[in-house]
Amino acid sequence: MPASEYARLEERILARDQKGASDVLYRLMKQGRPLTEITRETVRIRSAMHARKAVRDCSGRPRMLEKVH
Repeated sequence: MPASEYARLEERILARDQKGASDVLYRLMKQGRPLTEITRETVRIRSAMHARKAVRDCSGRPRMLEKVH
């Protein structure tokens, strides 16, 4: 698995750079990477963006929020 390409894909997805992410996906497909591998990595990257996050409310108590971008 080309780790550097997937790291670049993660960087572009987290930066919300649709054109950049599309370019990386295109390169991965041209390299002949399996679609199941590409999909698995894309889902892994996207799911990290929707993780729960602990924050403190006005009174200082911790509160869990959905971290949705």
